[in-house]
Amino acid sequence: MIKFSRLVYEHLSGRRGALWFRSRVLFRLTEPLVVTIVVVGEPLVIVVPVGFVCDGASVPWYFQWRFRSDGPWAEASWLHNFLYAGGKCTRLFADMLFLVAMFSLGVRGVDAWLMCLGVRLSSRARKSWSRGNHGKGGGCG
Repeated sequence: MIKFSRLVYEHLSGRRGALWFRSRVLFRLTEPLVVTIVVVGEPLVIVVPVGFVCDGASVPWYFQWRFRSDGPWAEASWLHNFLYAGGKCTRLFADMLFLVAMFSLGVRGVDAWLMCLGVRLSSRARKSWSRGNHGKGGGCG
């Protein structure tokens, strides 16, 4: 079971993204996003701090008609981006936690699986992860 605190963020000005040379809107947390994961025993608490910046769900422009960056998977996307930024856990762990988090948020099964598959197949994410380009913060506890 995964529980999220309320997601509160502000829009930042757009900047040119590397993906298809399209502008991407950035967001910054204005309140911490607290994620509590309970499987067995003690809960694992991950706090995405105030000031963390990301683009929400990194959806290629050709799928944005179906998957908005601020859709019902928004909290799961922030968690996933934070885990990627920290680089303190494996890609597989971060991606599977993204999937489970979407289910916990009530995202439809087919949408959750497609979002997760997109993350897994993303060559951009794979290259970034393998280069150790993780940014600031993040991690798995």
